[in-house]
Amino acid sequence: EGLALNVPSVRRVMQTFDAVPPGIAPDALGALSVSGDARFSDSDVAVSNALVTLDNQSARGSASIYLDAVPTITANLTGGTLDLRPYINLEASSAQQRQQVATASDPAAPWGTDPIDVSGLKLANAQINASIDGLDLGITRFGPSKASLVLEDGIFQAQVDETSVYRGAARGRILIDGRTDVPAMSAQLQATAVQAGDILRDFVGIEFLEGSSQTNINLT
Repeated sequence: EGLALNVPSVRRVMQTFDAVPPGIAPDALGALSVSGDARFSDSDVAVSNALVTLDNQSARGSASIYLDAVPTITANLTGGTLDLRPYINLEASSAQQRQQVATASDPAAPWGTDPIDVSGLKLANAQINASIDGLDLGITRFGPSKASLVLEDGIFQAQVDETSVYRGAARGRILIDGRTDVPAMSAQLQATAVQAGDILRDFVGIEFLEGSSQTNINLT
């Protein structure tokens, strides 16, 4: 009981192993603190009543790792509004920027020709449930959200039960099957009363449409 861990600078630790991901803001990956109750055995590690704080952002919950040839991770997390802008580099683009990208692309392969490698999905199994008050990606903001992530035998599934975004509501599911050399993906998305003009402006660069939309997307 009463586990306490404090790391003054996560960035400094990662720099020791030359492992700082590109695109991270210079002032991100600072102080990390973890508190809670821990249990250790020959086969697993578990933390309960945990509070994790990184860069003044925090989440509560419990987690365990079953140590095997393929480790199994389970976690239940709750948090306030998480700001991911320092860790990811997403920016809204204008129609002009989109046109420049399209012009520079190979018309025969506009998405590139490099194979998609998802072999990392086989390295672990996981069941993670999360509930947060909000999520800021820079390019857009999500309101209260509930989501679950499941990773089992090379199959990854992410499901958002409900979230508010662009003044509307959305839910969806994405599945990636990485068991074979050529991965497969399917996705379903339902959005209601979402402001279509805002989405098209941020993600596609189209700036002349307005109005709310109701959308259903099924992709395989």
